[in-house]
Amino acid sequence: MKLQIQVTRGKWKTAGICLLLFYIVLLNIWRFEHISPFVRTWDQVDFSLALSRFDLFAMQPHFPGYPYFVLGGMLIGNWIDNPARALSAFNVILIFSSVFPTYFLFRSRLTVLASLLGTAAVQSLAYISLNATEPMSEAAAVAMLWWFFWTIHLALKKKSLFYTILPLFAYSLVLGIRLSYLLFGAAIVLLWIVKRKQFSSWNAYFYFIGWQTALAVFFQLIWVAALVASEGGIASFLNLAFGFSQGHFEDWGGAVTATSLPFWNRVWQLVTMNWLWAGLSASFAFSAVVLAVLIVFAFKELLGGKRRLTILEIVLSLTLGCYFLWVLFAQNIEKPRHILPLTGPFLFLVLYFLFASKKRYLVKILIVICFIGGQSYQGYTLIEEKMETTPTVYQLADYLKNQGSRPFVVYTWEETRILEYLEVPFRHKQIFTYDYFKEDISHYKGYTIYLTDHVVNGFADQGIDIHGKVKKIAEFDSNPLFDPVYHKITVYKFTGE
Repeated sequence: MKLQIQVTRGKWKTAGICLLLFYIVLLNIWRFEHISPFVRTWDQVDFSLALSRFDLFAMQPHFPGYPYFVLGGMLIGNWIDNPARALSAFNVILIFSSVFPTYFLFRSRLTVLASLLGTAAVQSLAYISLNATEPMSEAAAVAMLWWFFWTIHLALKKKSLFYTILPLFAYSLVLGIRLSYLLFGAAIVLLWIVKRKQFSSWNAYFYFIGWQTALAVFFQLIWVAALVASEGGIASFLNLAFGFSQGHFEDWGGAVTATSLPFWNRVWQLVTMNWLWAGLSASFAFSAVVLAVLIVFAFKELLGGKRRLTILEIVLSLTLGCYFLWVLFAQNIEKPRHILPLTGPFLFLVLYFLFASKKRYLVKILIVICFIGGQSYQGYTLIEEKMETTPTVYQLADYLKNQGSRPFVVYTWEETRILEYLEVPFRHKQIFTYDYFKEDISHYKGYTIYLTDHVVNGFADQGIDIHGKVKKIAEFDSNPLFDPVYHKITVYKFTGE
């Protein structure tokens, strides 16, 4: 009887493993078939243009260049002509590759079935699917982060100092794709702290830190030196760097120094709306409820159990905390995609805690399956909607193309970058100040003057209320998850003083 039960359990386990493997492969094939042909944002235009001509001064792409991401897009571009689709395809390929380090990290403590289930849950995240099918570098960087975390795990587990080199190289790949993931380097610092006990003296330890630092700098210089050479030297490169940094922290970057949003409102927006609602639940109530149940179960296991946290759990938790502070103070919280690297790793920790104990094992499996089902449904719904919905700036361009033969000019904010990419047959200009606007329209006597709502609102922020001088003529909408900043564009006609 016992033998029969064991055979039955073995068959169910094998069937479960096969189904999970099939799901992961099918999910990524489906993502590949739904890669986006559109560019929805200024940054996506920058990346797409870089495939034909890499030039930081022309913002193709913008600083610091993300050379490994652009290189990947160029390689895929040999088979896919559309640059946006080529970059998106590179994202999907890297996300699929992250299945392996994710599984191996789970497998360091959990069973084969639980590890595959956890990997499938991480892969199922609908917000990952949305970003993977867009020509932006976040998804590729998140995929590389999983490889980085795996090399950290190997270095923590193995005594050979050879394994401490792998995270340094993986970290250089991460930053060569997305420099804003800089704070994940905290994992390397924590690794060095853990390694202290392997050395008999401080001299030997400081020597270790010295050559590790030199090697880390060398790996970063591989891509930095290439950028310096491509831009004509160190002086030109530093001018770009300082200009970009100043704009990011003082003007357009949305950092805490560049916005008037109260601090606690910023925390609320980041944690609840960006991280938990958009990033981990994909704006789907069912997923949010199941996620809450998973978190409660996981922390009950963590707080109620007698086991100590593993070094891997401590390192991951502290590293994610460092990046959270970086996003809170130095990133634009209007764009939920900046929270993307906290979604999968956070879910990993939740499931890692959840399955550490065999108590209520079947119940836990069923809850995770519900989570995967909810994410899959929402991912399918969102991606299909995104494929059928034209981006708002494209809608704006189509509308203005049909405005007849009377000459006109449209004043925009960031929308003009996409209009340039689309090579629209009408005049459009980026404008920021009302004084310059008043001066510029004097050159367009007899023209109809259009403005987008971002321009009108920008004037209002400068103390200029022109709502009595404009007339609303059109409005375009899309899903805020696709276009967090420009999901709604209103076009106004300037009627004069």
